[in-house]
Amino acid sequence: MNPLKAGEQVPEPLTLYGNTGAVYRVALNSDGTRIVSVGRDHVVHIYELNIEELIKIAKSHLTRELTAEECQKYLHVDVCPALP
Repeated sequence: MNPLKAGEQVPEPLTLYGNTGAVYRVALNSDGTRIVSVGRDHVVHIYELNIEELIKIAKSHLTRELTAEECQKYLHVDVCPALP
């Protein structure tokens, strides 16, 4: 995924999970690789937008390989990346 620029539309809608109440502010960092949100719950969340970094993080938490359906749903790829 290429970094986003301020004002640029996200190619696909994103769902940001984490805040337990209303989200008051969302900001994009200067190089377009992260989104930050702050909500009514007074919690700040930082979301990584770099797909390679997301896959790396996900792989570090996996206890099993993903199914083809899970790869399509969560990684938006047709073929699951190989585990190290």
